[in-house]
Amino acid sequence: MEEIDPFDEPLLDFAELKRRKVANNHGHLTSLIKDHGFPPGFWVSPNKHRWTPRSVREWLASRPTRPSPQVQARAAKSVAARRRGAA
Repeated sequence: MEEIDPFDEPLLDFAELKRRKVANNHGHLTSLIKDHGFPPGFWVSPNKHRWTPRSVREWLASRPTRPSPQVQARAAKSVAARRRGAA
């Protein structure tokens, strides 16, 4: 577990994650944690969940920067099908 120094950097709350476009809503954040390796953060009180900027930066750096070839192929197939349907 990451050692937390609360005086190192300000901790991020959900509103800040949303402002930085990391998560759109609480359901999206839950999915990122459960299915995509987003750091779970920690509770600082019963109603306050926080993340360290470092853990979020590391997670973002680990994310793919381009769609995989499989995703690109599916997207091309979908676009072609829509074009055929519109013609």
